[in-house]
Order: sequence, then C-alpha cells, then structure tokens
Amino acid sequence: MPTTHTVPAAALFLALLAAPACKDDDEPSDDSGTPDPSAHAQVEIVSPSDGASFGQGDEVLLEVSVTDQESGEPMEHGAVTWSAPEGWSFTGDSGAVSDLPVGSYPLEVSVVIGERTLTDSVDVTVIEVHDPVHYAGQLRSRIYLYSNEYDIDDEGPCDGTFEIDTDASWGVVGSGQCHVSLFHGMVDWDVIFEIDGVRTDGSIAGTLFFFDDQGTRYETPYEGTVDDAAVSATFAAEHSNDHGILRFSGSLDGRAMP
Repeated sequence: MPTTHTVPAAALFLALLAAPACKDDDEPSDDSGTPDPSAHAQVEIVSPSDGASFGQGDEVLLEVSVTDQESGEPMEHGAVTWSAPEGWSFTGDSGAVSDLPVGSYPLEVSVVIGERTLTDSVDVTVIEVHDPVHYAGQLRSRIYLYSNEYDIDDEGPCDGTFEIDTDASWGVVGSGQCHVSLFHGMVDWDVIFEIDGVRTDGSIAGTLFFFDDQGTRYETPYEGTVDDAAVSATFAAEHSNDHGILRFSGSLDGRAMP
C-alpha cells in the first residue's frame, strides 16, 4: 500500500510566499506594478521645423504631437512646457509666440506622461532686427595709374559722394561716384562704383566695385566704424592688368539722413 506524505500547512504557506509573482512581461510597469503609460509614447515637435530661421518679433507657431508609437493614436498627457535660453518659456500643446529670444539655440518641449517627462527639441535661429538707416557723405580718394602703353605714371585726387543703406538685418548696399583726370587729360574718368557689406555692432566692412574706362572690374575692400548717426571707413588696394597698375585708396565719411 503506497505511503502518503502530508505537507505541514506552515511549510506550504512559506513556499507560496517565496514563489515569484506572475507578471505580463510584454506590459512595462512602474515599481507599483501599474502599466507605464509613457512606455510607448512618442513626443515630436511638429512646428517649428529643425533649422528654421525667423526675424526678431516674427510670429512662430509652436505645435507638438504626443502619440502611441504602436498605434499612432494621440495619447493623453499632462503639462506641456516649451523652453529656450534667457528663461523663456511657454505652456501648452500649441500656440503662436512672437517673443523668442535672439540667437541660435535648441528650442525644447517637455511633456509629462504618467510619472515621466519626455522631451524633444529643434534648433532654431532668431535674427536680430534693426531699424534701416540711410547714410550719405563724401568720398575722398587718390588714384595712382601706371600705363604700360605710355610707360609713364601719374596720380591724382578722385573726390565725390556716396550713399549707403543698412537694412533690418544690417546688410549694406550703396553706390557712389568720383572723377579723376590723369596724364594731362588723356585719362579722364567718371568712376561709378557700387558698395556692399555687413554692419555689426559698431563696425562696417565690405567691398567697393568699379570699372575703369577699359571695362576692367576692380574690387577694393573697406572697413570702418558705424553707429545710427554716422559712418566712417577707409579703403586701399592695388590692381594689375594688361594696361598697367592702378592703386585706389581713400575714405568714406557720412552721416545718417532722414
């Protein structure tokens, strides 16, 4: 007759306590065993796009999507906070703002889902905008010319006027003219030139472009100082061509005009 063994109740109770609890490994959970709602969440900035640029004060649309990665369906979530340098922030899934700080930086969004905070970011650039300024003034210069054709050289003043404009992004465009007479009138030029460049906080630099009477194009760099009331710059360059050598140097001095 087979022998029957009886397990004491106390031993059976201890064995049950030591056994691991059953859990669905496919469903992530937090420490309490509750499924983690953020496990399959995807946070993505819809607007603005990565690398976008704006002018200071431009209206910028902010929009973020929070979806389930598996189903693609929108997910419920908590607070949404956007942040940028200089303590800038905005709260909400979407909205239009016009006070982003100037500079290039990551614009970040944080979304609370369950007990976690998920983030996404895009790089943006906000360009400082300035009031356009129109300057006008005097160009004082000298032109030296050595002529291969006559094997002689001469130099003389080329004085005239110029005007330049700085735009909202501090780009520089302008024009000017001066007159020079060399070799007892054999060379008699009305020198008409164009100006381009860039203004920064306190300085200006760029290039003067002009053509001689033979149609040769010359580029002469300039640099100087500028504020909202006045501009002053100097330039100098030497150019060689089939006709000889030309040196062009001088200054621009102007004031802001209404």
